[in-house]
Amino acid sequence: MAMVSLEREHNERDRVLSAAEFRRLRDAAAPWPQLMLLIAYYTGMREGKICSLRWDQIDLKAGTISLKSSDTKTDERRFIPLNQTLTSALKTATRYVRCPWVFVNPAKMDAWQANPELVDPRYHPTSITHAFERACRSPA
Repeated sequence: MAMVSLEREHNERDRVLSAAEFRRLRDAAAPWPQLMLLIAYYTGMREGKICSLRWDQIDLKAGTISLKSSDTKTDERRFIPLNQTLTSALKTATRYVRCPWVFVNPAKMDAWQANPELVDPRYHPTSITHAFERACRSPA
């Protein structure tokens, strides 16, 4: 089996939310994933890349998110522009001392600060999925 090569997955996007649809989704979401939703909508970044986003990848003065080639699906370095909405939202986002990640669960921060080698303070992907599904099911 080791000699069998797998074909690349073709998981292209097939739909983009309209501005009105996005506003309804964002407004229906709990407060904690709203910045994630903004980044996804305005940049097209995938959930995994958003969840692993670090502060050192964000340059608010230049207005970009910088992804190394090892951070991208295509193995090519990318600079993703930030619009004014994202720049403002990131400027006001909560930052934790010595925590490299943008999106962390505040409930895990004490445990992470006490034992950073053993505790991952980021939101679990299942939590993000459930928050998104709740927002989608919320009445308009």
